[in-house]
Amino acid sequence: MRRSPLQVETYFLRELSFSVNEDYDEEKPVGDLFKGFQYFTDFFCYDKASHKWQCVLGLRCRPTEGENNPYSFLIALAGYFVVDADVPSREAEEKLVHANAPALLYTVAREILSSTSARARWGRINLPTVYFPAVTSAEIKEEGQKPSSKKSVSTKGKKKITKRG
Repeated sequence: MRRSPLQVETYFLRELSFSVNEDYDEEKPVGDLFKGFQYFTDFFCYDKASHKWQCVLGLRCRPTEGENNPYSFLIALAGYFVVDADVPSREAEEKLVHANAPALLYTVAREILSSTSARARWGRINLPTVYFPAVTSAEIKEEGQKPSSKKSVSTKGKKKITKRG
């Protein structure tokens, strides 16, 4: 095991909204809870000399009307990270942050939502496993996206980019 070149300085919960669907019928098949699942990320290098970054991750699940789903939620977390100075390039640093910072925050969000739903009427939910691509800001701009994007995730793990409204 090796120490990661990306270290967490601190993180905190910015927003949490969790709703129980009172119309949920446990006798009927459960709808695809993650059909309306979206995430957004935002990155900011606030101290280039010290390689310090902020990452914000938001997750939202709003099941579609008529779906038999027990919950809807919104959670947003902010994290502060530092990258080792010996990372070979700015591009490598960005890729490291863009792939790993939201993944670290996602595990925190997963636990918060699991704990919250465990105390809710219909029992615990577990977020699906997801993948955050290792990209640079330049690659994001080439694809015509903003560095801070909102994405929809299907249960098959495919990502669809949608415009922030």
